Amino acid sequence: MFLAKYRYICIYKSKIISMDSVEIVGYFAMTFLVLSFIPKQVRRIRIINFIGCVLFVAYGVLLGWKWPLIVSNGLIAIIQVYHLINFKKEETV
Repeated sequence: MFLAKYRYICIYKSKIISMDSVEIVGYFAMTFLVLSFIPKQVRRIRIINFIGCVLFVAYGVLLGWKWPLIVSNGLIAIIQVYHLINFKKEETV
């Protein structure tokens, strides 16, 4: 994977911490998942959670096709899209 070739260096408390691109995708996915619990509006929750799930699917692929991670988050993303589409239909009715 070309993303795994790139490494980012962070200096924290005089220690050099190295993160590759795969880890960064994982951290973004985790951040979106946690942020999805903050809003009170259901539509916003579903959108943020959907983004987190898609990032977790990408993370599972980048880790080397980790199927439990890919399948579980892929199914949740599909459920979120289903509810967002139905939410849109309910608004127009």
